[in-house]
Amino acid sequence: MFEKVKGFLSKGLDAVRIRLNQFQQPIKWIVMGYLVTVFLFVVSYYGFWMYLAVTGKIQLPDLLAMVRELVGPAMVGFVTFIAGCFVDLDGNGVPDHFEKEKDKK
Repeated sequence: MFEKVKGFLSKGLDAVRIRLNQFQQPIKWIVMGYLVTVFLFVVSYYGFWMYLAVTGKIQLPDLLAMVRELVGPAMVGFVTFIAGCFVDLDGNGVPDHFEKEKDKK
């Protein structure tokens, strides 16, 4: 049973790794930075939740509100917009969004 789960997770991670390698370099850094930030906030929430069982001093509703804001639609839309600003389809090193602005002037 454990081997099946391990194989399933390994196959899924390989698919994510292949898909992530197709992104351009700045977009990779933005997406990975966002995912690491979300992961750290969620892990810290659960860590503080366990710490709360011992001391009772941490304000979990405040941390939960931050996690909800971080994974909410507004933040995901913002990260998507910023990542979209770095798309360079023609490969000349200048993002296409900024080339369009330059051409309009």
